[in-house]
Amino acid sequence: MNSFKKSPLRLLLLFLLTMQVCHGQNWTVSDNIDQQTGRRQCILQSRSLSLFDGYDRTNIQLKISQDRLLVKTDSNIDATGDTLKINIDNNKKQFTGSLSNKTDIVFEQNFEQLISQSIAGNELVISLQFWPTWPNTRVYQASFSLIGFTKALKGYHECLEKSVEPL
Repeated sequence: MNSFKKSPLRLLLLFLLTMQVCHGQNWTVSDNIDQQTGRRQCILQSRSLSLFDGYDRTNIQLKISQDRLLVKTDSNIDATGDTLKINIDNNKKQFTGSLSNKTDIVFEQNFEQLISQSIAGNELVISLQFWPTWPNTRVYQASFSLIGFTKALKGYHECLEKSVEPL
């Protein structure tokens, strides 16, 4: 028995168990009932990250619905220039977003391609600026692990299938 405590098999089992837990921490599916419509809402969301915005720390989270990816923050975003971008695994292809409101960015163009690259990728990096960071703004980046994304996306699609069923 003592040899099992230090065996490579035990270490491998511990590693695999740890990886399984990490998958669930990066991406989750939110299944809520909309109070106004009474319909089920399914959202695929990343874990929340804390990012320095030039003044203080702000939370940033990704939320994916059927036709867009929303980047939610607690800080005002500076949309000047061409800085609201997503890049996956340092690909040459970058996805450009636009302001949804003062604190959120929406990515709708090439959404299917963005999801396909996320399925195949390891890391999604958001580039953005916050306002005000007087006198000059700079680009900040937030990196999200795509480990567990495909599994969570499957759960998201299962949630969507349930949403067409009567409650």
